[in-house]
Amino acid sequence: MKITSLISNCAALDSCVSLLFWLRGVGVIFFAQNKRLGRVLGALLRCALPITLVFCTTTLRAAETIATTETTTKTDTLDKNNYPRLDWSQMTELQVASQLGFVDDTSSNQVCRGYYVEPTFTPVDASLQANQVPIHASADESELSLTGNSVLKGNVVLEQPNQMVGSDLLYINRDANSGQVDNVQAYGHVLLRRPGELAIGDSGTFNLGDKTGQMEQVVYRRSLTNTSENIIALDDGQSKVTGVNAWGNAAQFNQTKEGIIVINQGTYTTCPPLAQVWSVKANRITLDRDTGVGTATNARLYYKEMPIFYMPYMSFPIDARRKSGFLLPNGGYSSESGYDVSIPYYLNLAPNYDMTFTPEYMSARGVNLSDDFRYLNSNGQGDFHGSFLPGDNAFSQFQSDEAAQYANTPPADIPPTLNRLEDASDNRYFVSWKDSRQYDTHWSSNVYLNRVSDDYYFQNFNSDPAQTSANQIHNIGDVAYNSDHWYFKTMMEGYQTLHPINEGTVENAYEKLPEIVLNANYPQAVGDVDVGVNNQFDYFNESKTPGATTSPVDGSRAITMPQLTLPLYFGGGYVKPNVQFSATQYSLSNQLPGEETSIDRTLPIYDVDAGLFFDKQGSWFGHAYKQTLEPRLFYLYVPYRNQDDIPLFDTTVEPFTYDQLFRTNRFTGYDRIGDSNQISYSLTSRILDPESGVEKMHVSVGEIYYFENRRVNIDPNSLDLVTLYNSVPPDNTVSPIASEASYRVTKDWNLNGNLAWNPQSGTEQEASNPQQDGETDMIQIPRGFNNGGLALQYKRDNNHIFNIGYTFLRGGDQLVDSNGNLITNPDNSQNNLNQTDISAVWPLSPQWKTFSRWNYNVSQGHNQNLMGGVEYDTCCWAIRLVGAHAFNYLDAEDEDSPRYNNMIYLQFALIGLGNVSSSNAAGLLRDSIVGYTDSFGSPLSTLREASV
Repeated sequence: MKITSLISNCAALDSCVSLLFWLRGVGVIFFAQNKRLGRVLGALLRCALPITLVFCTTTLRAAETIATTETTTKTDTLDKNNYPRLDWSQMTELQVASQLGFVDDTSSNQVCRGYYVEPTFTPVDASLQANQVPIHASADESELSLTGNSVLKGNVVLEQPNQMVGSDLLYINRDANSGQVDNVQAYGHVLLRRPGELAIGDSGTFNLGDKTGQMEQVVYRRSLTNTSENIIALDDGQSKVTGVNAWGNAAQFNQTKEGIIVINQGTYTTCPPLAQVWSVKANRITLDRDTGVGTATNARLYYKEMPIFYMPYMSFPIDARRKSGFLLPNGGYSSESGYDVSIPYYLNLAPNYDMTFTPEYMSARGVNLSDDFRYLNSNGQGDFHGSFLPGDNAFSQFQSDEAAQYANTPPADIPPTLNRLEDASDNRYFVSWKDSRQYDTHWSSNVYLNRVSDDYYFQNFNSDPAQTSANQIHNIGDVAYNSDHWYFKTMMEGYQTLHPINEGTVENAYEKLPEIVLNANYPQAVGDVDVGVNNQFDYFNESKTPGATTSPVDGSRAITMPQLTLPLYFGGGYVKPNVQFSATQYSLSNQLPGEETSIDRTLPIYDVDAGLFFDKQGSWFGHAYKQTLEPRLFYLYVPYRNQDDIPLFDTTVEPFTYDQLFRTNRFTGYDRIGDSNQISYSLTSRILDPESGVEKMHVSVGEIYYFENRRVNIDPNSLDLVTLYNSVPPDNTVSPIASEASYRVTKDWNLNGNLAWNPQSGTEQEASNPQQDGETDMIQIPRGFNNGGLALQYKRDNNHIFNIGYTFLRGGDQLVDSNGNLITNPDNSQNNLNQTDISAVWPLSPQWKTFSRWNYNVSQGHNQNLMGGVEYDTCCWAIRLVGAHAFNYLDAEDEDSPRYNNMIYLQFALIGLGNVSSSNAAGLLRDSIVGYTDSFGSPLSTLREASV
C-alpha cells in the first residue's frame, strides 16, 4: 500500500495535516469499537508507516506518506535517556574509517591513500530567503504537533540544501509563544553532513535557521581542499571527496555560527584514518572557515601515540589562504657554510602585501638575517628582499688565507683584486627590489635594483636572477609608453661587476645613464608603403676595471634610422624590399690624445626579404598531416664605412646561429654597423595537424653567401674566446651552416636541437694570451662545429620528467684555476664548452619521488654538477632529502683535482599545520631540472603557508 500527497509549497499543506490527523483519529475510533483492530491500525500508523515531511523553519506540515513494512530500529524504547552510545576509543582504525566514509585505495594514484564517499547534496536555491528554504524529513515513526513539540523516531533524516541531520531519535521544539520551530534535539547515532564536512556523535542540538549546534562524543571530518576538482560525482548518487581532509574526535563539537567549529577535548590530523602518523591533541581547537585559520590551546603534537611537542597556543591554516606564523624550519649542510638551520616567520600583513623574515644559523659563518616583502596593488606588484650576515667567520678566514698566499710575492705580480679582497668587510649583505606596473593601456614602468656587499657573495651563497651573466649584477629602471604607432621608453641601466681574485678578470660594463628610445611605425602610410623611424639616445659611463692603467672612454650616442618597406604578398609567397638610413653622432670624453671627441657616421642599409610557401596533404603512420616547404632568400647590402675610431660601448659579436641569417647587422648594438654584400638562403619544412594546425615537426637550415670580404671588424685582442671562435672570419665566402629543429614525438615527448657548422677554416688572427704576460698568439678559426645543442624531454606532468641534453660551444669553457689564471692555451679544445646533462623527476609510488641530475664536463673530464634526492609526500606529512656536488674551481697547485662545494638539504612538513617556505633545495631543483615546478609540502596551495 502506498499513499502519496506531495505538496511543494510550505504555506499550503493544511489539507495534508488534516488528512494525517484524521487517519490517526480513525485509529482511536477503531480502538474504542474493536480493541484488536484498533491496536493493529494504531501500530501501522505509529510504527510501520515511515513518513517524509516537508516543512519550513517556521511551520511543520505533513507532505508525503509512504507505506512500507521495513523497520531497522525498535523505536518503542527510544527516549532522551535511552539511546545508543558511541565509544570511539574502543573502535579500531578500520571501524573509524568506515564511519567517516573513507575508502582505502592504495592501488590508485591517490597521494592520500584513498578517498571519502558522501551523498550528493541538493543545491541551494538562491531565490529563496533563509526562512523559506524547505526542509525534508523522514522517519519510521512520528508524533506530530502543530503547536507543541514533535517527535521523530527510527532512521530519522532531516535534509536541507547542502545540509543533512540524521539520528535515531529527534525532537522538534517550538517556541511556546510564536509556535515557530526553535531547534531540534537528536539522540543516538547523530550525524551532521555538509559538502566536505561530517560529524558523528551521541547526541546533538541544532538550530536549522542559523545552522549552529552542539554535539557530544564526536568523530568529525573536514575537507581542506573543498573545490570542484576534489568533489567528483559518482554514478550511484554519491560523491567522491579527494585531496586533503582533516579529521579527529572530540568530547564536544560546537558550531558557534556557520563556518566556525569549536572542538573541546579533541584531536586534529590530516593523515588518512588507516595511516595516522601525527595528530594534535588540545583542550580547545577552533576551525574558522571565514578566515581560513585554525587555533589550538594547550596543544600536544603526537607522533603516532608518542607526544613529541607541546605548545600552550598554536595556529595553523585550514585552507589555501595565507596567515601569519612560523613556517616549518629548513636545514642543510654545505662544505663552505657548514651546517645550517633556518626558521622563517611569515606575516600576512594585509590581503595585498606580506612579509617573510628568516633568521638562519650557519655553523661556519654565523647568523644571517633575511627578509622578503611582497606587495600587490591595482596597477602592479613588487618584491623587496634583503639579507645581512654580520661578521662572516668563513669569509674572514678566506681573506687571511689569500693575503698569506701573496705575502712573499713581488708587488708587480700581486693581482690588483687582492686589495679589493683585503678591504672588503666581513659584514655581508644582499638587497634587491623588483617593481612592475601598468598604469593604463599605454604607460608602464619596471624597476630591478640589486646590490651585494663584496665580490664573493654569489660564490658563497645562492645565485640570484639579478646575475644576467657571470659576475655582472644587473640594475635597471624604465618608464615606457606604447600605442598603435608610437613607442617611447626612458631607461637607466647599470651593472655591479664582481672581481673575485680566484676567477678570471671581467671588465666593468658600461652604464646607460640614461637611454631614451622613440620609435614610430605607420603601416601603409603612403599607398602600400610602410613608414617607420627608430631613434635612440644613450649616455655611457664606465668605472675603471681593477688593474687598468687608463680610464675608459665615456660619452653619448644619438642615432636615428628612418625606413621604408613595401610588403608585397601573393598566393604562396611574399617579397618585402626595405631601405633604411642610419645616422649616428658621438660626443666622447677620455679619448686618447689625437683621437676625435665628436664622430659622425651615416650610411644606407638595403635589404630584400622573399619567401615561398608550398604545402601538401599526406598520411604518416595512419595519421593525416600537412607538410609545408618554405624556401626563403634574404639579400643585404650595406656599404663600407671606417668605424675604427668609434669606441665599443655595447657592441660585440654573438655566436652564429640560425637567427643571424636574417639580421641586418652582424654586430649587437649600434657601435658597429657591418658592411655587407650577401645573400642568405634557407629552407624550412613543417608537419602540421590539418585540423588543429598544431605543429608536429619543423626543420630549418640555411647559410649566408658573401659576395665580398667584410672590412668592418672588432679588434681580436678585445674579444674573448667565445666571440673569437664563433664569429665569421672576414675573408670566408660562406657562413657556418646553421639549423634548428623541433619534433613533438608525442604529447609528452619533445625533441629540440640547433647546430652551426663551419665548412671552411678562417685566416689566422692575433689574440692575447693571459698566461704569457700579454703576449699574442696566432689563432685560426677552425673548420667544424661552432656551437650546437640537443635536448630531449619527456614531461607527462610535474612528477614525471626526464631530460637528456648535450651542449657544445667553441671557446665556451675557459679553464681557470683558483688564482684566476687561464690554464690551457687559447686554441686548446679543453676551452670548448662540451657537456652532457641528464636530469629526472620520477615517482616510485604515489608517495615516493626521486630527483637526479648528472652534468658532465667532457672537455675537462670531470663531473660538473651532481644532484640526487628523494621525497616522501602524502596529504599528511612530507620529508625531502637532497644532496648536491657542484664544481667550484681547479686547484692552482693541482690542476687534476677539481674542487667542489658539497651541499645537503633536509626539509620536513606537516600538511595542514603549515608548509615550508621557498628554500635552497627548491631553487636547486628548479635550476637543475628543466620543466620542474616545486610544490613540496603544498597540496593546499602554491602560496606559502604558516605553521605552528
